[in-house]
Amino acid sequence: MKCTKLFSLLTVTVAITLLPLAALAAQPIDLGAARTLLKQRTVTLPPVIFQPDASLASCTSYVSLLNKANQDFKACMNPDTPTAGSPVAKFNAYTNMQLAQYCGNKTMQQCVDQVNLEQNTFCNQLVMPTRTQAEKAKQDCTQARAECTSAKSKLESLNKSKLEFEARKKQLEAELAKATADLAANTNAINAANVEVNKQCAGAPVLPAGPAGAIKR
Repeated sequence: MKCTKLFSLLTVTVAITLLPLAALAAQPIDLGAARTLLKQRTVTLPPVIFQPDASLASCTSYVSLLNKANQDFKACMNPDTPTAGSPVAKFNAYTNMQLAQYCGNKTMQQCVDQVNLEQNTFCNQLVMPTRTQAEKAKQDCTQARAECTSAKSKLESLNKSKLEFEARKKQLEAELAKATADLAANTNAINAANVEVNKQCAGAPVLPAGPAGAIKR
């Protein structure tokens, strides 16, 4: 008899102890309020998730792909247009009972934060192929820009050399012109000297030259 009363007392005690936990586990969450809170969480998302490289703003393929990744991610995170099969799409389709099972002992805010985090992971994976293409386009543009810079640098160096060669050519042409003029003047002087020699020395006796070219007297 004592054992039966003791067992009954323990049963009642355990039931009373577990009652708050059972009540907490079964605590209902308003589905409409949860969806509203989820929308509020989405509004706080930054407009651009994947920041572009400002130095590659002229690379249209890279910019277009990155813009598409941002747009697709934003659309995926939007509770009004979630991708089929995504955590938010399932969340929106829950009945009150399914929502209670999903949230468990979590508060509505904790539950919404959980599905929002799951959706974030899902959307990142969804846009990963586009992001990969954008990174490939970025690498191609970066390489093309480096090759362009190298080609421009080579052209600049060649143009600089050309200016130096042109300046040297002008200098040599000036020197050549002066040398030509000097040669012409010298030739004229020689011709005049020859005339003078012929004039002054015609019929004059030729005297032998002495030592060191001195004339003997």
